[in-house]
Amino acid sequence: MVPNLPSGYVFALKACYKEGCIHPVCKNGKPANDSLWFPGGPSIQYLPFPVPDPKRPWGAKECDKCSGICSGHYKGPEEVLAVDNCNLSKASISPPSTVIKDAFDKKQKECLELTSDEIEKLAKQTLLRTDEVEMWVRHLSDVRKHRQAGAQKASAKRKENSLKKKSSKAAVDTPDSWCICGGPECGDMIACEHKDCPIEWFHFQCVGLSTAPSGEWICAQCKVAAMENSPQ
Repeated sequence: MVPNLPSGYVFALKACYKEGCIHPVCKNGKPANDSLWFPGGPSIQYLPFPVPDPKRPWGAKECDKCSGICSGHYKGPEEVLAVDNCNLSKASISPPSTVIKDAFDKKQKECLELTSDEIEKLAKQTLLRTDEVEMWVRHLSDVRKHRQAGAQKASAKRKENSLKKKSSKAAVDTPDSWCICGGPECGDMIACEHKDCPIEWFHFQCVGLSTAPSGEWICAQCKVAAMENSPQ
């Protein structure tokens, strides 16, 4: 496995040719010449990845390919090969969508929005126009709102079903207070799937989550209650 590849690559394998390696390719020994993508082409270890061109930076006012202010350009593959032979150890650039989403998610966890200065910083980092970054941010915001609306609808349905089953139990509705921290609704949140959970909604960071788990999720409080109530 080749380490430090951009997120766009799933994996890349290459022979190690170390003494004692059991792989058939390594057993045959290292070839005299490196394997090439094609005759006269770059080494098989070469993987194309974007490298910003310092001669055509973001914000340049004079660019033969852009009208108005330039949002920057990347070097061509021949230029990259000529500079560093595309060493894989340097292939660590994430695609613009990942860079913007990471920044967006970080601000959401802090219950904050990206500022205009942060938008411009992201534009420079990804070589996009500021309006393009703003478009990405609006898209991410819309996706989050749709997910939250769906989660709230599912929560309301579960509460309705719970009230029907336990009409004697007073329903506690605290729309402005959530989670074990008692804080407001913000950032990434997850609902406990236990039908009688007294809290129901939790902030990712408060329950030690960084991404949404697959399948059913039960909070620690409900897990303890379930074990205490289970027959011995």
